[in-house]
Amino acid sequence: MATVPKQTCGKEAIVREFVRLMDREMRLQGVNHAELAKRAGLTRQAIYKILGGKSNLSFETASRIGKALGIEIQLSVAADR
Repeated sequence: MATVPKQTCGKEAIVREFVRLMDREMRLQGVNHAELAKRAGLTRQAIYKILGGKSNLSFETASRIGKALGIEIQLSVAADR
């Protein structure tokens, strides 16, 4: 499981890590943009925007992509004390 270091835990860092893992998983599975879009119920343009970092990625969309790739998306929240 990949985690984003605490000091870089802004939304941009989380999205970058998700996109990196998404790209890697697509390559490992031999899934192209069109196939992923179809599996996730998204458009190819949406997939291109996400991979290019030009999309405001929601948790719902990330979950759909994770499910389409057969990977689990986990969100953990903890108080910083």
